[in-house]
Amino acid sequence: GSHVANITGTDPDGDTLTYSIVGGADSAMFEVVGNTLHLATGVSADYETKTQLAVQLQATDSDGLIFDKIFTVSVPDVNEAPTDITLSSSTMEENSATGTVVGVLSITDPDAADTHSFSVVSGTGSSLFEINANNQLVVKSGAMLDYETLANPTVTIRTTDSGGLSFDKTFTVSVTDVNEAPTDIALDSLSVAENSAGTHIANITGIDIDGDTLTYSIVGGADAAMFEISASGDMLHLAPGVSADYETKTQLAVQLQATDSDGLIFNKNFIVSVADVNEAPTDITLDSLSVSENSAGSHVANITGTDPDGDTLTYSIVGGA
Repeated sequence: GSHVANITGTDPDGDTLTYSIVGGADSAMFEVVGNTLHLATGVSADYETKTQLAVQLQATDSDGLIFDKIFTVSVPDVNEAPTDITLSSSTMEENSATGTVVGVLSITDPDAADTHSFSVVSGTGSSLFEINANNQLVVKSGAMLDYETLANPTVTIRTTDSGGLSFDKTFTVSVTDVNEAPTDIALDSLSVAENSAGTHIANITGIDIDGDTLTYSIVGGADAAMFEISASGDMLHLAPGVSADYETKTQLAVQLQATDSDGLIFNKNFIVSVADVNEAPTDITLDSLSVSENSAGSHVANITGTDPDGDTLTYSIVGGA
């Protein structure tokens, strides 16, 4: 609908002239309003489609005599903003290394010869991605894609043309799950009473960010032979017939391994403390087993006792003929 030009006519008689559009390849794009030429209502020119428009005008005098003339209207180029951004791929495996390419960016711009720059401006994944010199969306330096934390991060990308006009578009990146090794093993107890052969020590739990079912095994430790995993697979026991002895060793070392459904593993060392249990004395000795007759009240022997705990012992006579 824009004003194109004022129209003037030449008439030898000085008649008042009226003007009309009577032809031209692009006549439908124009209209005459009095003595002005306009683009028709709702019609605009597009330099990228056609750089010159042809219209034929006619001047008519008061007696109906006419003169026609063809005009070529040039369409000057005006910088226009980009209209779209595309990303060649939007899927990425979790834990991908810094600089791994998500996809290549390209733009749609009515000004085909324009140059463009790209930037990440917002989105839940704005801290995870950046754009490299090759107009590729890549994993940002120091960033870590984690399916379990954010499976579908969004990133809003802005393209700016050489004239400073811009266009924003938001993309969703699908982060695909990759099986990861277990990350921890925990025991709900780290002590065992001495002298309790084959006893239960602790329940075993493991942490796996994929939620995999874990199996547990004993793979090392100085005292590995003293332990076993229960038939249920989730408890640590002393092995059958094996008991700990505080007086021999106060701490037992064992290394457990957690294995997920894909065979990925995690190992952890544990120290199981042996709790002291008071034990009965195990022997009494006399340093003499004879006494002279007729020696009333005579000293017979010194008494010593053996106690695994090193307790102070008291002695009494409890029997005998």
